[in-house]
Amino acid sequence: MKAEELQRRFSCGAVEKTYENGRLVVFVLQAVFAVVSIYFFCLFMRETSAGHKIYLLAGLFFCLLRIYRQRDIVCYVTEKGLVVRKQCHSLYEFFSEQIKGTEYLVFIPYEIIFSVSPEWADFELGQPEIGGIVIQAVRLRFLSKEAKQNILERIRREQEREE
Repeated sequence: MKAEELQRRFSCGAVEKTYENGRLVVFVLQAVFAVVSIYFFCLFMRETSAGHKIYLLAGLFFCLLRIYRQRDIVCYVTEKGLVVRKQCHSLYEFFSEQIKGTEYLVFIPYEIIFSVSPEWADFELGQPEIGGIVIQAVRLRFLSKEAKQNILERIRREQEREE
């Protein structure tokens, strides 16, 4: 998604930095999907039944799509908050996200971020003294350590400026 589209959709201010999954994770997952796609292709070439070929072709298409989409941006750091990919909770959401990837982005303002889980799987949002904590599941688990540090520093800096 381009910066202008992101600003129009979330009114989050200018995009300052973007982050994608770590290079090692991307490389390993692309290699795994490449091996699986070669397997599906070999099965596709040997299969004689048209019905089975459709399933194998769908598996091959999915693997090729995942190879292409491994380098998608998972976090946008903006002036007013973070725009991150939220975690899919159903199989329908997962396949829909594969087709329309930008639909599953969520905007999280800096001032409502209470904490980040140690494994970077969710954000706790809200005010603890009011009792309004909400957990937002996100897909930031495979960011590099440097990216995670930069995001945490940005959150702290913005929250200190708010106070």
